[in-house]
Amino acid sequence: MDRKIAPKDPQEMEGLLRVNNFKPHPSNPSYMVFFFKESAPANYFEMLLVENKVDYERANPEEGENMYLFAIKKSDFTLSRRLNNLTKGKYRNRFIANKTFGIAIVIITIAVLLFAFIGYISAQ
Repeated sequence: MDRKIAPKDPQEMEGLLRVNNFKPHPSNPSYMVFFFKESAPANYFEMLLVENKVDYERANPEEGENMYLFAIKKSDFTLSRRLNNLTKGKYRNRFIANKTFGIAIVIITIAVLLFAFIGYISAQ
């Protein structure tokens, strides 16, 4: 049986491993493209671009798509990346959504480390 686990198309594989929401422009190498899947972060990013006087081009999603695109010159990439990080930080989800569960994990971790330290000291 011949099974392929990885996608044949490298573009598909890139989507699986994508950590950032920007990539080089497909047809103009002097631009970077930032993309957002939701309108709220896209609008906030646009507001930051306007406040910081960064030139950009915006493409709103067409029918059946959900990708907001911003083309920004590579000369403004450092500032744009910082603004992008601010946007992602404002709209990110918590790593552990339930606060009680998060506190419980911290307490359990501290207890395990404490017992390991006590075991190390008593073994000396």
